Amino acid sequence: AEKKAAALPPKLTVPMILFFLPVLFAIILGPAGIQVSQRGIFGDQHSSSSK
Repeated sequence: AEKKAAALPPKLTVPMILFFLPVLFAIILGPAGIQVSQRGIFGDQHSSSSK
């Protein structure tokens, strides 16, 4: 049982990279991406409409 437990982390590394990290990045960067799509990268749309 200990040998199986010792061999588990290297086997789990690839599934973690493929499945867990993209979801994590989507959760973290999602709100920023929404703001960029609404306002533009530098917020030009919001500042130019208020002039």
